[in-house]
Amino acid sequence: MGLSTLLLTLPALKLLFQIGSALWILWLAWQTALAGRTEKTQDRGCPFTFRQAILFQAVNPKVWAITLAASAGFGIGLAPHQEALRLFVVFAGINLGVCLFWTTFGHLLSNFLHSENVWRAFMTLMAALTASTVILIFA
Repeated sequence: MGLSTLLLTLPALKLLFQIGSALWILWLAWQTALAGRTEKTQDRGCPFTFRQAILFQAVNPKVWAITLAASAGFGIGLAPHQEALRLFVVFAGINLGVCLFWTTFGHLLSNFLHSENVWRAFMTLMAALTASTVILIFA
């Protein structure tokens, strides 16, 4: 889609994207650290089917963000629409696997997070780990 050309033409844009990404991740980490527990509520719907979960990746902003970032550095010379589709499919598939893992792991982990102290320690650890990934943006 021409993103690599844009980034090569305007190198300062890369730093702007990196700073914006870092600020977003730090904000998410802060929100995680402050997150309180929620009361279990009545289920108001049914979970996605496997097919719906796959289709949902088309509107997942994380998939598009990583696809755009990867297009700048990992293109293989296809036409822009083919390159975008190739990267989208790869990262949507990876993201679907990650979502399935975290859904399963979260369900298993929920049995251990009943205590407020354990909950707070866990959320603090998750926030710190999230914030630490900012280093990777600039590496």
